[in-house]
Amino acid sequence: MRPVTIVGVTNDTRHGGMEKPPEPEVYLPMAQLPQLETKIIVRADGDVALLSQAMRNAVTATDKDQPLFDVQTMEARAQASLGQRRLTTLLLMLFAMLAVLLAAVGVYGVFSYSVAQRTHEIAIRLALGSARTRVLRLVVVEASWLVAAGGIIGLAGAFFLSRLLRSMLVGVTAHDAVSLCAAWLVMTAVGIIASYAPAARASRVDPNALLHAE
Repeated sequence: MRPVTIVGVTNDTRHGGMEKPPEPEVYLPMAQLPQLETKIIVRADGDVALLSQAMRNAVTATDKDQPLFDVQTMEARAQASLGQRRLTTLLLMLFAMLAVLLAAVGVYGVFSYSVAQRTHEIAIRLALGSARTRVLRLVVVEASWLVAAGGIIGLAGAFFLSRLLRSMLVGVTAHDAVSLCAAWLVMTAVGIIASYAPAARASRVDPNALLHAE
């Protein structure tokens, strides 16, 4: 094996996409490893259009038969490489918003039914002198416990299923604590708000009229 001289070390480069880790590689001079085409990266300030024309002029001055094509900024290339991921993420976000809406409707329906089944109990509590705010707090606290239990189960499920999302994440880990806590807080807020309306309606019931009807 012919010995080579290392002249420097560069930063990591992701050739397979933003979501794939960089791989070990070695750069060799063109004289040692000729290529059919060459990619040139230029760092500069100013108008990109003017820079592109200046590059074309420089290449033409060196060899007028050499074409210069596919001139893009690094930002444009990064956006293009993440285009499919962005579309997939957007669809997931839309489905997640739909899931939150369905969850809110489901929680509201469940607690409305639960409160309706306890209307007689609530009327007795009010007739015995319990304050309406206390009845309201009782129902909301019970709902909060159920929502918290569901959140814990959901976080556990997300932790074990997050490995399925690793190939779609760039810049964050599959077990990102901030994202998981934010999702839990959102669902907790949705659950509490969804349970507040039926609880408030039940606390305004007329106990005398209800008990006479019974």
